[in-house]
Amino acid sequence: MANLIIMKYFTIFYVVLFISFGVQAIVIDGKINENNWLNTQVQSSNYEVSPLTFNRKHDNFSYQVFTSKTGIYIGLIARKTNNLRLRTQENDTEFSNDHFQIMLDMKNNAQDAYVFAVNHQGKYFDGVLNIDRDLDLDWNAQWEYAVSADDRSWYAEVFIPWNTMSFSIEEQNRFGIYISRFDESSNSTYASSAATTSMNSFYQQFTSYSATVDNPAKWDLFPYVSWNRDFEEGINNSSIGTEIYWQSGAGQKLSATINPDFGQIESDELVVNFSAIETFSSEKRPFFNDNQSIFNVQGPEDLNLVHTPRIGGKSFFDKSYSNELDSAVKYTINQPNFDVGLISAFESSTSENRGRDFFVLRGQYSLGPNKIGISLNQVDTPSINRGSTVASTDMHYVVSEDTSLNFGVIRTKSEVNDVSQHDTGWWVTGSSDITEQHSHEFSLFSYGDNLELNDIGYVKRINRKQFEYEYQFKIPNTPIEQIRDIAFAIESEFKTNFQNEKLPRVIKAGLEIVTDSEFEYELELKFISSGFDDLTTRGNHSIWFASSEKFNFKVASPEYFWGKYEAEIEAGKEGWDGQFYNFEASIVHQFSQNINLSLAISQYNSDSWIDWDEENIINEYNFTEQGIEFSLNYQIDDTQELRLKFETLIGKANGIGNYIVKSDGFAEYQDTIDDFAFSESAFQLRYKYALSKLTALYLSYAFAGDYEDEYAEFGKRNLYTKAIKTKDDNSLFAKIRLHY
Repeated sequence: MANLIIMKYFTIFYVVLFISFGVQAIVIDGKINENNWLNTQVQSSNYEVSPLTFNRKHDNFSYQVFTSKTGIYIGLIARKTNNLRLRTQENDTEFSNDHFQIMLDMKNNAQDAYVFAVNHQGKYFDGVLNIDRDLDLDWNAQWEYAVSADDRSWYAEVFIPWNTMSFSIEEQNRFGIYISRFDESSNSTYASSAATTSMNSFYQQFTSYSATVDNPAKWDLFPYVSWNRDFEEGINNSSIGTEIYWQSGAGQKLSATINPDFGQIESDELVVNFSAIETFSSEKRPFFNDNQSIFNVQGPEDLNLVHTPRIGGKSFFDKSYSNELDSAVKYTINQPNFDVGLISAFESSTSENRGRDFFVLRGQYSLGPNKIGISLNQVDTPSINRGSTVASTDMHYVVSEDTSLNFGVIRTKSEVNDVSQHDTGWWVTGSSDITEQHSHEFSLFSYGDNLELNDIGYVKRINRKQFEYEYQFKIPNTPIEQIRDIAFAIESEFKTNFQNEKLPRVIKAGLEIVTDSEFEYELELKFISSGFDDLTTRGNHSIWFASSEKFNFKVASPEYFWGKYEAEIEAGKEGWDGQFYNFEASIVHQFSQNINLSLAISQYNSDSWIDWDEENIINEYNFTEQGIEFSLNYQIDDTQELRLKFETLIGKANGIGNYIVKSDGFAEYQDTIDDFAFSESAFQLRYKYALSKLTALYLSYAFAGDYEDEYAEFGKRNLYTKAIKTKDDNSLFAKIRLHY
């Protein structure tokens, strides 16, 4: 009897304790065993979305969702039938082994989603899925996760604080959630909803939840200290800077940075670019990646209205300019139906010139999945007495669940030494997937030949009037023996410029096959009509080229326990009826549980390679280029990583002739041309010690060099050696970034 009375009082005590605190604290340890999980409904119904069968399953994975005023808890259980593949890779890279992805549409307006992913090894990535369902992994957030496993399943516990995402706070916040699991044993993806990112109605299929959100104001401080030793110049440099973030808890966020560091943490890809198209570089600075989605306005030709690597980077219109960024401020307001964003940045001044000033203003209004926005960008470049203004408006319109359209209009004005010019561009793009097997995409755009938005934006090329259309037909789970999936695609491209020159028309036909053994094959045929090339001579006389054909074939192996391999070859005609081929192959090998190796090689050959010299002068070569890339990732333990990366590239050009391009587009032979050769290399050895998810110490040794051989007198082996020995950049770098 006494025992019963004691048990009674203990029961009352725990009930009162539960009611008083509302919830029992959940410890994120990868073990779904707290009382809150026991009282939360288990969702075990999921759909096969890759391949696109939508077959319903009940035993692949299950999940539970529990919300509190501070964030959302998600418990995940994945059934497994065999041992899972181990991969040594850095965080914030997409996984090739078994993993979960969680997507949250916090505005519940079917326009974008925050993405949080974790694999069975306890690695993670996070990012933002935009309105076109493209994943950007540059965004980073502070959230908790843990994994565990037994013989039958692996488990993940996730806690995502509300204040790690930007959205307006309401009395009852409604949000959408989508959970998927890549099951490596079947090479299939299963999801909580019968939808995939290839569908226009993807966001509309999210499961809707509501939560009471308590999102108090908070501050985050990220100071950093870095030191760099330049061995070539014998110079030591040190730098101190900080990033400050303030969130109101009611949809407002203010951030500022003083003396932000470009990093030197990640080595850039080694690129030798002879073309007239600028190489696109991604943003690596956390300040410019944070809360950046409102400014991401994109159009055809890789148009980005705001390309933040311009800020504190090289000037597109003044090639000799190079000033560092002093400070920047970003302010955003997120409300249920409208958003406003402001960026202001200032570069340092030197005795030679004053730094550039940048100003970006963006506002957008949404009604359900539809959105209309306006933007204003201004850049002042005193070094060349240049001012630039870009004004634009854009709209995303959902015609139906299966069809959406995007519209954009841009007006640019630039003034150099009191001489001004302006131009206009516009685009219309659309996609439709009336059934799961059939999809259609098109783009129609016109970019004027004086459409100058590259002071702060990016576009591959202007002076274009172009129409593109692509049709794709998918057959999942085919009845053909040993073939699992087939996809056919047809693409056409018609274009001209504002000089009304006949530019080459392009027609592509593609075939993709996935076998039962998980090999992937891709074949593409491309037919290019005769026409003018208006890019090679950089705005001088266009060159007439005859029609040509190209084919591309690619094969990728399954993901084995030891790794995978793939190879690709492209061949056809180019230049003046010349032949070319480009071969690339790579292999990734999981050497041990903690060590991953990768090797990639490439070989390009052309017997009619065209290179611009100056004005209307071009050169033709018999050209060869070779490349090697090697990397090693060593996961010392949960907090320490060591990475080695080495790239080298060589090229040899045997001169065929020097030509002048006439006004009719035909090239007239002038003289012989000298041979030349070049080589480049880049090496980085980086050590990282993570004190927490957003705090880390970095040590990095790097060198890079390039060598030019004006007479091509050295062989390939000597070119590789010259590139390695020529250390134009040879430095040791240390940095610590803290979080308070």
